[in-house]
Amino acid sequence: MVPRLLASATVAGPVRDCLDGGWLILEPAAVSVLSPLLEPTAHIPLPDIDGLREADFDGRRLVLIARAEVLALSPSGELLWRLDEGAEEARLAPAGAVGGRAPDGLLWLTRGDVLVALDALTGRELARTTVSQPMMTGPILSRFDDTPVTPGLVEDGITLRELGGAYVAGTAGDRYLSVGYEDDTEVSWHDANTGATLAKHTFDEGEPIDGCALVSNDYVLLNDLLLATRTLRPVGRLTYPVPTGTPRTSPTPGRWLTAGPTLHLWELTDPPGEATLF
Repeated sequence: MVPRLLASATVAGPVRDCLDGGWLILEPAAVSVLSPLLEPTAHIPLPDIDGLREADFDGRRLVLIARAEVLALSPSGELLWRLDEGAEEARLAPAGAVGGRAPDGLLWLTRGDVLVALDALTGRELARTTVSQPMMTGPILSRFDDTPVTPGLVEDGITLRELGGAYVAGTAGDRYLSVGYEDDTEVSWHDANTGATLAKHTFDEGEPIDGCALVSNDYVLLNDLLLATRTLRPVGRLTYPVPTGTPRTSPTPGRWLTAGPTLHLWELTDPPGEATLF
């Protein structure tokens, strides 16, 4: 099965998705912002920072995690605020999603086994809680050897709403894909609102999962293997017409990205039905 190539872009650094719906390229002296169609939309120069690790962007501010600091820049590169303490991950949450305590938006940070909620406008800490080895995938937090959770902010601190599954490999709208921690041959498809298991499948002979992409509500990619979300059974294997990298979920349903030295945006040319099981 050969997918259709829609767009491509050569990049000069690691690729991150962002709340703004596009892609961030972490370059040595700047962060470039690409649209979901891989069109350049912003090029934000960086101040002198040591060891850029992660970034997120919501259209109004670029949040950066460095080795020993967290800072926020305007789209023109102006420093908005800076904290003299590093972190592992950062994820912006939209305004209105946090019960009014951060009306201009919320920033989640992970520091070791600690989850911290900051006001995205000022960098002021609002609350913190302990979470075992947290890993952020979109709005969901994976916990090592435990079920994932959705964090929330209330008046007296942070709440953690438990979901189903294990490590969250990807999200799409109100659905997410989970992969087992010890047995990565078991994958499951869940409702992000309730954690309910919608489908589960265990492969007889697992292959290392280098990347996963949620193509649509109907299909998910594991490496180059296309699965039906209703059953998580294989329906085909993709053959790319050009060398590619690992698959990544696109904000546009029906499309996905492959990330390497060159980014490629793809869509299915002829989606298979479940009757054509691979």
